[in-house]
Amino acid sequence: MNSLKKIINTFRQGSREPNREMVLTLTEVDEITDKLVSRIEKKITALRTLSAEADQRIAILDGLITKYKNIHLPARIDSRPEEKNSRGDVRMLSGKGFSPDQISRILDLPSGEVELMLNLVH
Repeated sequence: MNSLKKIINTFRQGSREPNREMVLTLTEVDEITDKLVSRIEKKITALRTLSAEADQRIAILDGLITKYKNIHLPARIDSRPEEKNSRGDVRMLSGKGFSPDQISRILDLPSGEVELMLNLVH
């Protein structure tokens, strides 16, 4: 850091000779400090990147929540329909643009079952 360099230079310009060990120690501390500051700056950059990625994912999830809230689901989805009615719900949600994984979570059905229903429809 600059302040340590100033101290070292002050000793060098002074009337007496600085203790060589002290100058070496201060120089070493200065080098270590510079390395630590550099590492901290890299960590800050990485955290900013992670924060931006998290913000993007939050925006995507907000969009999915809004999309889910805007579709009018039949009452039977909320009451966990019988097996024969699930197929119609899967088709309806698929037609609204939901992925099999999303449909699986919405209807609380195994993803393999949802995929099977979608494959039987197509």
